[in-house]
Amino acid sequence: MTAFIVLGTTATDAQTKVYVHKKDLTSVEYNIADIDSISFTPRETFDYSIIKINEVSGPGEDSEKFYELINIGTTPINLEGFTLWYNANSSTGQPLPTGDGNLTWTGCEDQVIEPGELLTLLGRSNPCSFTTGLTGQRNLIITLKDPNGNVIDKCIRAQDTEEYAITDKSYSRIPDGTGPFYFTVPTPDEKHGSDATGLVLVPQTQGPQVKINEVSGPGDDADKFYELINIGLTPINLEGFTLYYNANGSTGQPLPTGDGNLTWTGCEDQVIAPGELLTLLGRSNPCSFTTGLTGQRNLIITLKDPDGNVIDQCIRAQDTGEYAITDKSYSRIPDGTGPFYFTVPTPDEMNGSDATGLILVPQTQ
Repeated sequence: MTAFIVLGTTATDAQTKVYVHKKDLTSVEYNIADIDSISFTPRETFDYSIIKINEVSGPGEDSEKFYELINIGTTPINLEGFTLWYNANSSTGQPLPTGDGNLTWTGCEDQVIEPGELLTLLGRSNPCSFTTGLTGQRNLIITLKDPNGNVIDKCIRAQDTEEYAITDKSYSRIPDGTGPFYFTVPTPDEKHGSDATGLVLVPQTQGPQVKINEVSGPGDDADKFYELINIGLTPINLEGFTLYYNANGSTGQPLPTGDGNLTWTGCEDQVIAPGELLTLLGRSNPCSFTTGLTGQRNLIITLKDPDGNVIDQCIRAQDTGEYAITDKSYSRIPDGTGPFYFTVPTPDEMNGSDATGLILVPQTQ
C-alpha cells in the first residue's frame, strides 16, 4: 500500500484531523486528538539485479514476438516501474547502434516474478506488454532497467551478416538467467535448461570472436601461458592481434590502470579454428609472449584486434585475504563465454562448464 498524509485539508478541520489517502483512491480520516503517534514503515529494498532478460524473440507476427524475464534470486520481485528499451539499426548490414533507443515496456503493479520463475511479455501492445516490435535479423541492443533507472541487464546482437544472418530464431540464455545468449527456436514461457550443444552464440561484439580463455602464472617461465579461444564460426588468423600485461609492483596494491606492456603480437601462421584453442606456452618462445606472469598480483590482461580495438580482458582485482591464491590459473567457465575462476592450470585443454566449488577471480575491487 502506498499512502500519503494531509494535515487539515479544510479551514474548519485545520490542524485537527489527519487524512490518509491510499493508492486505491480511498481515504481514512483520523482525529489528531486520538492519535498517540505516527510511524512509517520504510519501503523494502531489493537487489533488482536478480531480474535478467532470459529470451528475446522477433520472428513471426506481432502476436508471436516476446520478451522473457527471469528471477534468479530468492525473493519475489514486483516489476512495477521496471523498463525495457529497444534500439536497433534501421536495416541489415549496419553497425551496432548506441544509446537506449525507444522505451518499449514499463512494468505494471500486478507483474510479479517469483524466485526461479519466468515472466513473458507475449504479443505487441497487449496490456502491460511491449510496444516496439522486434526485428530478428538486425543488430540490436535490448536494455533492462530497474525502477531507479539503473541498467541491470542487456541483450546484444552485434552482427547480422554472413554466418549470423539468422532471422527465424530467438536469442535465449543458456543456462537460464546466467549464461550467454544463443540462437534457438522460440520457446515463450519455457525454460531452456543448460545444454547448448550445437547451438550458435549470438555475437555480443562486432569483429573477431576471439576471447582469452585461460591465463596462468604459476611455475617457471616454461610453465606460464596464455590461452585464446575462437567462439565464432570461421577460422581466425591472429596476425597482428596483441596481448598487453599490466600488474601492480607487489601484492597488496590497487588494480593498475592502462594497457601496461605489450607481451605478444600474433604471427601470420597462428590460426584458430572455430571452437578451438591456441595456447602461448612458455615465455619468449617463437611467437609466444615476453612478459612473465606473476600469479598473486592484481593484474589486467588486455587482448586487442589488429586495428587496436580492445576485444577482451582478464582482470584480477584483489590479492589479499581469501583471494591470496598463488598456484592457480584464471580460467573461463564455460570456455570462452563465462567468468574467470581460480583453477588448476590446464594448457591447451578445454575447461568445460562445471564451476562447482570453484572461486571466482574478483574482477573489481
